[in-house]
Amino acid sequence: MIIKRKHRCGFRSAFTLVELLVVISIIALLVSILLPALGKAREQARVVYCAANLRQFGFGMYLYAEDHNGYTVPNYILNSQYLPYIIRDNNSDVPENIGHLYELNYLNVPDLYYCPSSSRPLQKFNTVRNPWWELHTSILPSYHTYSSYYFNIRVPNSFWNTALSVSLEANGRASRFSTWIKYDKLKNKAILSDSVFYPDKYPHSRRKGFNVLYADNSVRFWHDAIGYFEDIAQQQSYLSAQQIYEVFDMFDKN
Repeated sequence: MIIKRKHRCGFRSAFTLVELLVVISIIALLVSILLPALGKAREQARVVYCAANLRQFGFGMYLYAEDHNGYTVPNYILNSQYLPYIIRDNNSDVPENIGHLYELNYLNVPDLYYCPSSSRPLQKFNTVRNPWWELHTSILPSYHTYSSYYFNIRVPNSFWNTALSVSLEANGRASRFSTWIKYDKLKNKAILSDSVFYPDKYPHSRRKGFNVLYADNSVRFWHDAIGYFEDIAQQQSYLSAQQIYEVFDMFDKN
């Protein structure tokens, strides 16, 4: 027996070109709407991750102070240049700044030393410009390894005032290239931030501000509401040592 199939009148098996273009346009519109939102969500996740890193540093610094007569990790300076982001001098094979926490096994996870929002190769983990010394068996391409976090305890003028440096060293508060201070003297002071050195280009592509760690181990996001970095970028491409002091003063809690 042969069964004849009935075909519905007007049935179409494919979209017309116009319908296809309409669908593509709608999809493109939805993507253009959703992508910025997804980008913001990803950056917010990075902000949270970065803040968690800073809290780990807070605990590490507290433990360091407990083991070192209450003093902070040494803050590094080279001549008159302030270098708050160096964590190791690979030429001399010695730690600097928060690199002491890694060297002494207080924080021994390399990823902690880099904010996930950092976009500069010089301040990302184990790039050509920023080698992680333990992962190289030959001559390193750079004399230094850098973190994306900036350490500043602000002992005024202790680095380029020779008389003060000598006085601090005599009292056990400084060495030739470093200075430190009693941790409990800092109170609500900002001590660590996720990058402030290059105001001409924010190190973070989707936000205008920085995570900041305070000596009481709290972390908060400092929003650049006054456009400080945008204004100063019109005049210079990096911050002077004095301006870094001023930025950390802005970070401080009232």
